[in-house]
Amino acid sequence: MKKKKKKGYSTPCIFMIVGILLLAGGIFWFKYSFDFKEAAVQIYGEITKIESYRDSDDEVHNTVYVTYEYDGNIYKDVRINSYNSSMTKGKRISLYCDPNDPWRVQASSTLYFGSVTMAGTGLIFTITGAVIFISMTVKGAKQKKLREKGKSIYATVDQIACNTKLSKNGAHPYVIYCTYRDRYTDVTYRFKSETLWYDPSAQFPVGSTIEVKVDEKDYSRHYVKVEGTDSKVIDYT
Repeated sequence: MKKKKKKGYSTPCIFMIVGILLLAGGIFWFKYSFDFKEAAVQIYGEITKIESYRDSDDEVHNTVYVTYEYDGNIYKDVRINSYNSSMTKGKRISLYCDPNDPWRVQASSTLYFGSVTMAGTGLIFTITGAVIFISMTVKGAKQKKLREKGKSIYATVDQIACNTKLSKNGAHPYVIYCTYRDRYTDVTYRFKSETLWYDPSAQFPVGSTIEVKVDEKDYSRHYVKVEGTDSKVIDYT
């Protein structure tokens, strides 16, 4: 018998994979910047030009050029790969210059900005994905325990409705609403099934009986048994 595939784990897994990649990229970038700083010489230069342009998403980008002196030579309009709002034309800023390649410079104020931003974003993605994954795993474990050890009651199917809050390929999933009346306490309980991406009406038409697994001490913890509703049905009636 084939095991039922776990559904819904793709999103947190994608979050964690993207997060780990960003985090690793940020760490490597930080190390690269740190090593550059250790080998570089701190100098001062002047911002001589700032070019602005818009990309296809209409976002504004700025390219900064600086002029500075190193080892008796003047380097004019050298591009640096960073920008912040405090940078203005004519402003004197601190730079790190590679003594082996004086054309290679970085602004001191933004040296670690990109790497820290990338690593921070990666950390947020990783934590978010992990929290969702753990939450789903705990919920799944509780539901499994409920299926195996929960009390079985038999409710009546009242309605099969579409969940219009969700859609896939233009179609909405289904949910089953059912009620159970406890004749000893004269209390009526209403339950809702999990989301179903197929029409369960052939197996559970309105008025039919459906099994519900509940926690005897807390009926709010329940599971409407819908296994098999994705099987093929041939109706000759």
